[in-house]
Amino acid sequence: MLGVLCLCQGSVRAQYAGGSGASDDPYLISSAEQMNTIGLDPNHWDRHFKLMADIDLSAYQERRFNAIGTSSIAFSGVFDGNGHRISNFGYHAHSLVISQVPCSEADLPISLPASPDCKITTRRTFPAGLFGRVAGPAAVVKGLFLVDLDIRTDPQELPRAATTIGGLIGRLTSGATVSHCSIQGGQVRGAHSIGGLVGSSDGGHISHCSVICDVSAEGAPSRYFGGLVGDMKGGSISYSTFGGSVSAEKVVGGLVGRCRGNTRLSHCSVSGSVVGKEDTVGGLVGDARGGEIIDCNSSAWVSLELGWSHNDTCGGLIGSNTGVITDCHASGPVSMKDAASRGGGLVGENGGSLTRCQALGAVTGGSEMGGLLGLNDGDLSQCSAGGPVSGNNVVGGLIGLHFNGEVSDSYARGAVSGPNEIGGLIGRLHGGIISRCYARGEVSGEQAQGGLVGRVADSEFSLEVEQSFWAIEASAQARSAAGLGLGVDEVYDRGTYTAAGWDFVGESANGLEDLWYLPSEEATFPKLTWESEPRPVMIYDFNDDPGWSLEGQWSFGAPQGMGGLENGHPDPNAAYTGRNVYGVNLQGDYTLTDLGPRHLTGGPMDFSAYSHVHLQFARWLNSDEADFVRVFIEVSTDGVTWQPVWEYSDSNAGITDDAWRIVRYPLGVIANQQPQVSIRWGYHVLDAEAYRLSGWNIDDVQIMA
Repeated sequence: MLGVLCLCQGSVRAQYAGGSGASDDPYLISSAEQMNTIGLDPNHWDRHFKLMADIDLSAYQERRFNAIGTSSIAFSGVFDGNGHRISNFGYHAHSLVISQVPCSEADLPISLPASPDCKITTRRTFPAGLFGRVAGPAAVVKGLFLVDLDIRTDPQELPRAATTIGGLIGRLTSGATVSHCSIQGGQVRGAHSIGGLVGSSDGGHISHCSVICDVSAEGAPSRYFGGLVGDMKGGSISYSTFGGSVSAEKVVGGLVGRCRGNTRLSHCSVSGSVVGKEDTVGGLVGDARGGEIIDCNSSAWVSLELGWSHNDTCGGLIGSNTGVITDCHASGPVSMKDAASRGGGLVGENGGSLTRCQALGAVTGGSEMGGLLGLNDGDLSQCSAGGPVSGNNVVGGLIGLHFNGEVSDSYARGAVSGPNEIGGLIGRLHGGIISRCYARGEVSGEQAQGGLVGRVADSEFSLEVEQSFWAIEASAQARSAAGLGLGVDEVYDRGTYTAAGWDFVGESANGLEDLWYLPSEEATFPKLTWESEPRPVMIYDFNDDPGWSLEGQWSFGAPQGMGGLENGHPDPNAAYTGRNVYGVNLQGDYTLTDLGPRHLTGGPMDFSAYSHVHLQFARWLNSDEADFVRVFIEVSTDGVTWQPVWEYSDSNAGITDDAWRIVRYPLGVIANQQPQVSIRWGYHVLDAEAYRLSGWNIDDVQIMA
């Protein structure tokens, strides 16, 4: 019935601004009416479209917009957003009645008798988004920006239609691609398979996308919620970010709620907040069943609000993992409200493998808690944890409860506390191999506490603890259930570790991988080589003009110390080093007549040989409150789609530098191994009543990697 309806509507031929729909002559879309027309004709859904102007869809709210693609007929063509914006997209997800049969008394509660008008209704729910379903290896949605969207379930149909909802696409399948798209502001709400960008992805591929919005529950039970994708089976996500909030009952992740099968997540990052009530919650992924996660990080605040048992897990990066995790980091706090739930700074429960991973956030509440892993039944090497860990029982600086598997060349340095089974490295140890590890954090507990291991439990697994140490003075513990305690002189002596077979930089007797090094300053503990500080790989001192792109009042030259007569401070009267800077109006304050946004753009730069990329520069900046003037830094890998690096956000006070200051921002997940990276500094006067100030001044830009 649905297909017949669409085909009848399709008899009204779609009217566009031009084009034939061919790859070299796409249909051109220039208005909201033309955009809404695409959804009327499924015969056009395998064609090519190109957006030619920014569009406001505020006139097509609730169910008045014709979504492009349905459960039965997918969009399989190419939609090129061409860098334009679609704003105020509002939509109510809904369903269609496909059958009704009479009730019997057996179908009803005992207190309700059957009646002639009682019917059991079967409905088909539609995947909801600007695109309902996008499918096929030739299907592409790219270069599209959605601003201030509002997608939710039709209030008359809660909760049955609240499934498979995404801000851009409801369902992405069969090798379809989404690239260089972003969502800025608004909300996506539903009950099952809900994502800020895509509701569910089965073999789809997403790259270079960013989402900043709220993803939350509407209808129950709510599960599989992600900042980008709610539920994912196979396919990939790369070079993408999320910076809003995600909250639901079960299986909640900052990037993806649930991953299954042969999935690959790489070079992605999450900030903001991720909150779940029970089951699994993770800063990046709630439940990762297989697949691989490479060079991803999360700084999100992650919380499990209820939790009833050890089956409820929470992790700074992953709630529960059975896949391969490499070069990943988490720095946000992890908290659990219930004493029985399990959590870790990186992974709540791990049955996979981890290499070169780190967690730095505080971990609080629950049992079986670890600075890196809550429960481990897998392998890890070259990993570290640095945040404080406090919980009920079975708490470790690196791992709360370790069943089996191998832990090698890893360490913990955070303070660990709790009543029982508390260890600087591992709270409770059942079996496996622990080799070349150390712990140095303070350990405090009431019973079964130890500098390295709190308790070794009876187990059917074999156990070896080899060449592993704890610092007696730093941990305030003279005992441990396993390992060797070291005094003050021994813990700072490289010879202690090389004699035990640790592979250090500068020696070859213990191997050639150079896994460890001892920082040059006195009285320091060993660190893993991959943790070393980035070094400058590109330097722009501005002694000569590098020829970067200028817009508005941006200019290159010697600062004059002018401006700031009424508000803030003047420009500097000298560069940080040398003679020249890039600045906004080097002769005074920024104007209020050219609102912007206006950019200084450097690049493209070739980072294909580098990882852990950071931007560092000298800054002297004076600007009004964030509600009046926006000042920001963005990065791009194609010169079209820009992702945020930093933005001033205080709406109660301006920013008023009166001296040069060095600032550094990570670009890694976006810029690592990328051949054409551009960086831009911007200002945008949002209100003509803003105060005039002296604006941006930058000098000595360095790319650290």
